[in-house]
Amino acid sequence: MTYHGRPVTKDEIIAALWSEDDVTRAESGPKFNLSRARRPLSQDSIAYEGGKYRLDPHSDFEFDVTRFGDLLRAADRLSEDAALKPRYIEQAVNLYSGDFLPEFYSELCEE
Repeated sequence: MTYHGRPVTKDEIIAALWSEDDVTRAESGPKFNLSRARRPLSQDSIAYEGGKYRLDPHSDFEFDVTRFGDLLRAADRLSEDAALKPRYIEQAVNLYSGDFLPEFYSELCEE
């Protein structure tokens, strides 16, 4: 989902969610998590085509990271004295609601 609609391979999913040392969990993980992701969505919301997974581009998913970027770009287009600039920035900051995928551990995300 974080690939903004770009199709991704199983290996890309594994690399994003599991460390290299956790191969067994990684190999079984994508199918399990794919099933879990499809439950609250429609079965067709995650497509598998040509060896890659992607979200249905015709769906109306919204991503906070996309909205965050849109708000900051809108703020950047305004002059420094524009009254709306602080509002756009505040709306962007208010989108944060917690850590991304806190149930997944990755050494890549350590501080």
